[in-house]
Amino acid sequence: MLRSYTSRRRGLRTSILNLFFSNLIAYPLLIFRFLIPVVLLFIMVFLVKRYSKKAVPDDYPSEQQKRESFQTPNDYISTEYPHVKNNDIDYYLRLIERELDYADNILSSYKHLLKMYRKYDAMSHSSITRRRKRAAVKKEELFEEIVRIYARLGKLKYDIVVAGGVGGKY
Repeated sequence: MLRSYTSRRRGLRTSILNLFFSNLIAYPLLIFRFLIPVVLLFIMVFLVKRYSKKAVPDDYPSEQQKRESFQTPNDYISTEYPHVKNNDIDYYLRLIERELDYADNILSSYKHLLKMYRKYDAMSHSSITRRRKRAAVKKEELFEEIVRIYARLGKLKYDIVVAGGVGGKY
């Protein structure tokens, strides 16, 4: 019984090999399905090994590079650090005052534009057509200005809450 099992396995192996070789003889281009990826793999391994040896690592700094002084980037942390280190509260109070003045200017310009808008809104109900047209154009311009002020206020709020406050540079 054991003998028949091994002979069947051997027969199965020979039949698979015979099938492969008969397919190879019938379709000779079938070998390229296996041969091309293997050849490409060997070429890529060879190229990677060859060019990785040619790569030069970073060298030590030259004399000119050694003489160059390192400049700290001008970002928020490096500009605020001296004030925090020296406990300079007046610096922050000036920033807060500037932000509040800026917000006060926004509010006063909004009130002025709103007053003008109401004036032109009342004019738009006039019986004179020329006055109505002029009022409609002015109302539109004033509304655009009010929207711009609202956008500036939103930008100011974003700057204070998220970016840490820059001092009203808009």
